[in-house]
Amino acid sequence: MDTKWRRFSRHRATKIGCFLLFIISIALCVESVLLVGFSSGMKYGLEPILCKEYVNSDVQMTKILDDMAGVRNKVYYQERETNQQYQGFLKENALEDSEENFRYFIEVYLHGNYFLEETEEVAFNYLATYLINGKEKTIGNITEEEFSTLANSGLTYSYTGGTLSSNRKGVPTPTLDTPEFEGAPEFISMKIVYPQDMLTENQKLWNAERTRRLGASWCLLTCGVIMLFSLIFLLAVTGKKVGEEKAQICFFDRLWTEVILLLGTGAVILDGTIIYAQYQEFSYMQYYYGDVNASNSMLLMAILAGTGIAAVTAVVLLCLLSLARKLKVHIFWRSSVIGKFCRWVWRGCKYLKRSFSGLFNGERWKDYKFQRSLFVRQLVFVLGEILLWFITAMLMGEAMYGWGAGDVAFFFLFLCMFLALLLLAWYANGYARANEEVGMLCRQIDDMADGRLEGRLILDEKALLKDTAEHLNDIQGGIQKNIESQIKSERTKIELITNVSHDLKTPLTSIISYIDLLQKEELNDEARDYVNILAQKSDRLKNMVADVFDLAKTTSGEAKVVKEQLEVRKLLEQTMGDMEDKIEQSNRTFRVFLLDEPVYIEGDGQKLYRVFQNLIDNALKYSMEGTRIFIQMTRTPDEVTVSVKNTAAYEMEFTEEEILERFSRGDKSRTTEGNGLGLSIAKSFAEVCGGAFDIKIDGDQFKAMVTFPVVEKLPDPAESENEPPEESI
Repeated sequence: MDTKWRRFSRHRATKIGCFLLFIISIALCVESVLLVGFSSGMKYGLEPILCKEYVNSDVQMTKILDDMAGVRNKVYYQERETNQQYQGFLKENALEDSEENFRYFIEVYLHGNYFLEETEEVAFNYLATYLINGKEKTIGNITEEEFSTLANSGLTYSYTGGTLSSNRKGVPTPTLDTPEFEGAPEFISMKIVYPQDMLTENQKLWNAERTRRLGASWCLLTCGVIMLFSLIFLLAVTGKKVGEEKAQICFFDRLWTEVILLLGTGAVILDGTIIYAQYQEFSYMQYYYGDVNASNSMLLMAILAGTGIAAVTAVVLLCLLSLARKLKVHIFWRSSVIGKFCRWVWRGCKYLKRSFSGLFNGERWKDYKFQRSLFVRQLVFVLGEILLWFITAMLMGEAMYGWGAGDVAFFFLFLCMFLALLLLAWYANGYARANEEVGMLCRQIDDMADGRLEGRLILDEKALLKDTAEHLNDIQGGIQKNIESQIKSERTKIELITNVSHDLKTPLTSIISYIDLLQKEELNDEARDYVNILAQKSDRLKNMVADVFDLAKTTSGEAKVVKEQLEVRKLLEQTMGDMEDKIEQSNRTFRVFLLDEPVYIEGDGQKLYRVFQNLIDNALKYSMEGTRIFIQMTRTPDEVTVSVKNTAAYEMEFTEEEILERFSRGDKSRTTEGNGLGLSIAKSFAEVCGGAFDIKIDGDQFKAMVTFPVVEKLPDPAESENEPPEESI
């Protein structure tokens, strides 16, 4: 079950689905809030969700305060001539008495301009009784008897003695603050009544708005849960793929971390800009077209803006998931510009630490005289220069700005500068001498690497690298002795092989002669078979002795090489022609690719004939039966290469170097023909003639290559004699 869930959660389609759910949920949340809010003029807020009855809501409380303030301001306006603050306000601002100026006065002193118009058909009924200059007055839009009648069914609020009360139990009442002005009316009571019809209509609107907001709240909650789940899921599985445990990054994650952060921040700002622009446009539509007429336009704009918000949110989510992947694979800091800069600073600090540690810490250089001397010289130079230049700076300041000691300061100034130059010269001379000794030591090592072991490195007795040079000379002498001993041993071995081969020739020749005589005698079939076997084995032994003898002579440098100009194609054709019977009996197919134009080389014809013969013979012996053998001749401007390639009949468990050793055979069981000297002889003969021999092994393919430098064809002497002489002028 866990495996199935892991595969399902890491599938690309699942990730894309959650990605789309997240951005769609974001867009739905934003558009739901804006649409529901503006559909009621943004005047209700969340109150319909929290409060079921309209008369108990804060919206109704605000309306009561506004209506009471309107009645109060109506009274103030009625008695404005006795209001000393108002009259002072007019004089102070040089204004005349008018309704507009009174509204301005109310706005300044009461921080509100709610005012009952004389011609306005007020949606409620009111009565206000107040005392002015000792006289009681009453104003209102109904009589006391009418108010009492409406109060039986409607909702009334009364303001008496600074307290606001209602005629219904359980209905909350707000607090009304009435300022006291000098000469202003003293309120006895203010009463307002809301007819039941108006309350019923307001409750219907309230219920409709409550239903709408509850639906939007459930939609918002559902989208929020989906959005939160999708975000957590995407953050958990981002970078994970089916069948892989380690998180991986994509091409987008290779951007700098700061670039992704800036892109995500820009997308968030763009999202906010779209939401703010939509809010402003909704306000404009509602102000000019009203709630009903603007609904269709708002819906169309919500669809367009929601699409834009979803697209921009997709960019934000992509950036967020990219940062999450960077954190998972631990490259958040490494792939940031600030992180790289901090690493550079840290490396610089470590470098400075190492530098100063190496400058003042001599523990690392105490083992060798050379290191100790350079360390002391460096330390003396640095500290001495710092001290001298500090004194120089002080003396320079004294010489330029001092009082009465200028000449003395200048003298010591030049003295310190002279000492600083001497210290610099001392350090430079020692550094140059040490550098020269190091160069001589490196030159001696290069000579040893090139095989020149004759010379010795002789340094002065006071040289810093005197001991090191003597140790190197000892190593050089030991290497030279080992090489001489190895050469002597090799020569002894070759002489032994040569002498043994030479000593074997005489008895072997006698054995072969007697075998020839026996073959001429009349023998029975069984005895003749024995004689034939002796003849085969003796011939093989004869060839082996000859091969060992030739190889020994070539290795010792005693082989005679008669160089002549040879045409490679003809030499190959001659070799293959002489081996035609053996090739036909081998059950192998030869594919020969020779160049059409003649190519000339210099070498010993007999030895090169033996080289090609050994290569072809080696391919016949060790190739798989029924396979093809390829002989190819290729040329570059300066060289010609002949290669013989075959498919081995056994598994080649050896390297190119091992197969070229003497008596080394690819057939470990040694059941096939051969003595392990063919390739060694071919390599020795090719090199002694001025060529190169190489082996390449690729799986079961064995390829031997002989390379020689190309030479220009020499003119034929016979042709030169037959050419007519040049005419003399």
